[in-house]
Amino acid sequence: MTSQFKRVRGMALITTLCVSTVLLVLGVAFLTFLERDYRFAATQSRNQEAFYLALSGIEYAKSRPDLVRQNEEPVQRSLPANNPNRYFRVRVLGDGSVESIGVVHSGLVYIQKVLIVRPGESPRRFVETGL
Repeated sequence: MTSQFKRVRGMALITTLCVSTVLLVLGVAFLTFLERDYRFAATQSRNQEAFYLALSGIEYAKSRPDLVRQNEEPVQRSLPANNPNRYFRVRVLGDGSVESIGVVHSGLVYIQKVLIVRPGESPRRFVETGL
């Protein structure tokens, strides 16, 4: 009779270890999923920020044609001022198109969005590159 109780106690230990292992694996899988989701959201946020910086460059070129001239060096502005990690560069190309590049540096991540407005078109109608 005592050997039968020892076998039952041994089975309880094995069952407990199996259940603990399954819960551990599920916990690790859940944490991995959360980390990926967090990274994806951060990347999407930086992409959107770079896009809006490029759009700001187009608006800047539209409002300051005296500073942004054809075939000259690009004008670079940081937003907020003196922030080397978030800026736009805008220039007028040889055919009269306005090219604006929004750049976001964040740690090891470098994201760049390029918007081009062709001559005679609305600044709200642009070609997006650098996806």
